Amino acid sequence: MKTLSILAVTAAAAGLLLSAAPVLQAQNVEMVPVVFTVVSDDHPSEVRKRYREFHRIIEEQLNNRLEDKQVAIQLAIAPNFEVGMEMLVSGEGHFARLSPVAYLTALQAKPELRLLAGELSLASEDGHDELGALVVAADSPIQSLADLRGTSIAFVTPLSGAGRYHSQDYMFHEEGLTEVDFAGYAYLGANDDVIEGVEAGEFDVGATTKYDLEHSIEDGMAVRILAEFPVPLNAWVANDTLPADIADALQATLLEMDDPDMLEVGGLKGFLAVDTTEYDPTRDAMEHVDSDIGFKPAE
Repeated sequence: MKTLSILAVTAAAAGLLLSAAPVLQAQNVEMVPVVFTVVSDDHPSEVRKRYREFHRIIEEQLNNRLEDKQVAIQLAIAPNFEVGMEMLVSGEGHFARLSPVAYLTALQAKPELRLLAGELSLASEDGHDELGALVVAADSPIQSLADLRGTSIAFVTPLSGAGRYHSQDYMFHEEGLTEVDFAGYAYLGANDDVIEGVEAGEFDVGATTKYDLEHSIEDGMAVRILAEFPVPLNAWVANDTLPADIADALQATLLEMDDPDMLEVGGLKGFLAVDTTEYDPTRDAMEHVDSDIGFKPAE
């Protein structure tokens, strides 16, 4: 299914370029198809709606910086961070938006990956870190981390930051909680699924992003925040199959994008110049969770 979806994306991009080919060839301009991979951390239709306009903004801004070539950016929606990471590492996707955990895992598989920028979302409160959250039902008797012993907990995916590693590491450092302290756990695949599962009483507590949780509360869901914790920024990353001049122009486009209206389309405050040390807290959390805390995903 993944290969078919990428073939469809590539074909669509090729179609756009072919339609523009006569004009661009007359101008001696090279035509380059580029696949931008995002992960369906929400319902796919909502993700497509959110990024459909924003990736066109990126395309226009990027092409304004290029002289002898133009790009046609095509959106590819991966069902989870595992697939999104695989697409980037394999070169099926030229650049991608990844969670801190997915970025570090991809970097281990392909050290040549280029970190373009850190994503500063509208949910960020300190201008740097994002926030994860533990969610409980509005009428839950759980009032503190100490109350979590013997409960069931839902996580997002094995490659989630807020929805796995950082929440698990936070609970250990604050209350000494590990897998054995819970009656059960599961990975549900999406932030919405975690929040809905908690509201429905299927789980006592869930790990998600504060951004998704606040939106759910605004939409009337009967849940509340139990605790918050910092998470490094989502990473925008390029494969080395993306030509260096296009990667340079793309990085400049992201870092210099300061129009609030443009950024709001993507649900962002902006982008920050970061290097891999930005993700040291995630490296530490991954190592600690994998060696001492547990919550191993099912095979």
